[in-house]
Amino acid sequence: MNKNTKILWGWKDAMLLLIVLVPVIMGAVMYEDLPDQLASHFDLKGNTNGFMSKSVFIISMSLINFILFICLKVVPRLDPKQGNYAKFMDVYELFRFVIVTFLTGIFVMVLFYNRGYDISMNTVLFLFMGVLWIILGNYMGRIRRNYTLGVRTPWTLANEEVWKKTHRLTGPLWVICGFVMLVCSFFGDYPLHYVLLSIIGISVVVPTIYSYLVFNKLGDGKEK
Repeated sequence: MNKNTKILWGWKDAMLLLIVLVPVIMGAVMYEDLPDQLASHFDLKGNTNGFMSKSVFIISMSLINFILFICLKVVPRLDPKQGNYAKFMDVYELFRFVIVTFLTGIFVMVLFYNRGYDISMNTVLFLFMGVLWIILGNYMGRIRRNYTLGVRTPWTLANEEVWKKTHRLTGPLWVICGFVMLVCSFFGDYPLHYVLLSIIGISVVVPTIYSYLVFNKLGDGKEK
């Protein structure tokens, strides 16, 4: 195993763990002021369509966040292409930080919503996802082939050139989609769920089709 993919714990992990614990701490502080049943699920229009007891919500959301924190830490060691992680470990760590922080932020906003603050979950969703897309898109081109991050199609995983070309397209595309989401966040009271679904669809479908076209353009797609 490449030494750069060994599981080593440091101060960055400690900082990220503190972020993971934020919902636990806030849940404990706000516990008595929260209703017994919390709005825990929202439809694409931002309307509540699911409830959960506050104790179950806080515990389950905290566990999900913690499990994600651990999984993203051990993934480089389990990935069949673990040797490539040394080439973009700084980007991987950034993605890990951003993804965990994104989920923590969503949990915190849900707690504030249930506490009675006037929060539009549509606005929160578009705002947070917009920032997430922009950050991921900015660094997409630096990701090397792996089975965890990036555009992982049969064609990108089969050929290095297809991977590179696909991610050079995907990066700017995701940044543009992210800015569209940010603009939509200012219209959180409007039913923009179709816009969100369209943006996510474009973010996934366009790179997938492009990787297939590039693969075929290269002929048999074999590694050179």
